[in-house]
Amino acid sequence: MFFYDYDAQRAELERSLDKSLVRQAFYDFWNQHAANDCRETDAAWVTLREKMRIAMPRLQLPVDHRTGKFHGAISIMLSARFGRPVGYNLPRLLNVANTAFDHYKDFLYAFGWTLRLCGHEDSLKAQDSKGTWLRRTEMIKEGMRNYDEDFRQDPSLNHLIAFLVPEITEKLAQARDW
Repeated sequence: MFFYDYDAQRAELERSLDKSLVRQAFYDFWNQHAANDCRETDAAWVTLREKMRIAMPRLQLPVDHRTGKFHGAISIMLSARFGRPVGYNLPRLLNVANTAFDHYKDFLYAFGWTLRLCGHEDSLKAQDSKGTWLRRTEMIKEGMRNYDEDFRQDPSLNHLIAFLVPEITEKLAQARDW
């Protein structure tokens, strides 16, 4: 005779549906695995994707977390969220900000809002002893004022970013397009 514990399975499913637990599971994955490229990371991503698919079906995650701009965009956003490098093997938030400027200009709006609303702008400024980031922020502002296509916001990850950084949900919804 075969018995299946449906109550335990239901309790596990209900726990997996709690948004804050799913969000924390994503944070945990990104903190522990996103900077690595190994089988353990791949297996952990498959597990997280399945959990997210059940709990948050509207949030489509790629088969591989290293796909296209996905890894970099999520890494810069979570780094801004936590005020330290997340998803990169970089020493400081300033290095992440420079990576964002060099490779993810289309996510700089969301990156800046996250820094500000999560209280990490001052920490970034303190690390900018040479004034490089200050000069770059002026370039970013100028580019946005002039509707430079390089700085045009990429909305493709807005739903996931809003889930991961709920502090900027309203800003993402109000974002302008040009």
